[in-house]
Amino acid sequence: MLYCSEFAAGICKLFIVCSENFIEEIDIEQKDLQFSKYISEKLKNSNLKLSPQDKERPAFSYLNDLLDLLDNYFSGKQTSFDLIPVNFRYYSDFAKTVLIKTRLIPCGTTMSYMDLTSCAGFDKKYSRAVASVLASNKTPIVIPCHRVIMSNGATGGYSGGEGNTLKIKLLSLESAFAFKSN
Repeated sequence: MLYCSEFAAGICKLFIVCSENFIEEIDIEQKDLQFSKYISEKLKNSNLKLSPQDKERPAFSYLNDLLDLLDNYFSGKQTSFDLIPVNFRYYSDFAKTVLIKTRLIPCGTTMSYMDLTSCAGFDKKYSRAVASVLASNKTPIVIPCHRVIMSNGATGGYSGGEGNTLKIKLLSLESAFAFKSN
């Protein structure tokens, strides 16, 4: 059974799908799509169960940890999602390697697609393939694909929420972490 929970942050809403052992997916609200309609469709076409926002939520400690971390993150506190379990079983070995390396990019920093490609152990000619993997990332923010930019410093693409507008907001939020204490 899969469960879903909603998290509202100041700059976006997140729809979190989880199983007993993993975060399966995090969808970021699309500006041109009503979130409630999106959730209704997602629930109707799957075996998801909506998690109540109160004490009846499934007792998955990692989900409660994730919600606390998201609250800290969007409140402008330095946060690491490293211990949140993510389900990688639907990804190819190539994609899994890229996503695991992406997860290691520290908060408040960025890395180019080419550098990430090399860091993951692949020839730089595969940097477009790496960008495609990041576009298919099912757990944005936990796997911080927004921290990957182009070699020339341009933001590149972002498939979550408002696209590049949200990517810039997330990077701005993280750059401010250096000035806040926990």
